[in-house]
Amino acid sequence: MAGRRRSSRPASPEHFSPGGSHKNHNTKTCDHGAERSAPCSFLRGVGDNSACAGVPWWQYFTVDAHEHARTPPGRDGHGVDRASPAYGLRLLRRHHSCKLRFGELLIDCRYVLDPGTGRPVMPVPMQVLCEHRSPTDDPDAEVVMFVPDDSVGESAEALQILAVPESIEPRTHEAGDRYLVYHGAATERAWAAFHVQSVRWPGAVVSGDEMLRSNELRGVEPKVCKALNADPARVGAACQRATGTTPTMPMVVGVDPDGIDIRARFGVIRIEFVAPALAVEDLPKRLQALGLAWAP
Repeated sequence: MAGRRRSSRPASPEHFSPGGSHKNHNTKTCDHGAERSAPCSFLRGVGDNSACAGVPWWQYFTVDAHEHARTPPGRDGHGVDRASPAYGLRLLRRHHSCKLRFGELLIDCRYVLDPGTGRPVMPVPMQVLCEHRSPTDDPDAEVVMFVPDDSVGESAEALQILAVPESIEPRTHEAGDRYLVYHGAATERAWAAFHVQSVRWPGAVVSGDEMLRSNELRGVEPKVCKALNADPARVGAACQRATGTTPTMPMVVGVDPDGIDIRARFGVIRIEFVAPALAVEDLPKRLQALGLAWAP
């Protein structure tokens, strides 16, 4: 990427390298599993007053995986056009890990989405941030996020995201607490919010402005999480029905129009709604379909 200046126009497919083509790059694994000794506001909001301990590498499950085989061509299990920005956003919300490519580095990272903007936020090595780049690096060079990783670049669920990192302060940024409750404490000192220029997946290229949006359920999310976490047995049963896995200590940590995120000891379980809950009024019905109960 060195030598290429940032452009204000959306990137074309040529800006992206094909998935799976970076196997010879140096790879650094970021360990974000360290414990944090004190609860945070987001933890209290979702009903967890304990410290958030580190867990092993994440696994991902979705409630609609069995539906893909019988959906019409060009649409997913919810009838969403696979070439539409809404489909790309659903994929970004579905996963929480990525490969981050900067120069010759290919780094394992975990991310959360800023509820206010929809932008990915994550701890990163210092050299990823523009102000800490070496003289040989392009100060305006974008980075590429491969979601969920670069080994599935040609699959229907792989995103390649061209983005510019911006330094943030996790102690004051809303996504800092969110990252803690999802992934545990970070060991990297630098944090970045990523301004998405364009997103590519097989059959589509869209701009970040087209795809990203705030979480429409942001205002009630803590209340919903806390109410659902009052009955962990029911949450565990929902996981069993959706994925065939029953976590021993499930905790709902996120709610958005496409589904819910549940933290378990072995990772984050994603359960998607049959149809989007674009308003608070839609949410009780979507949760009821999963065997969960909540009323505004």
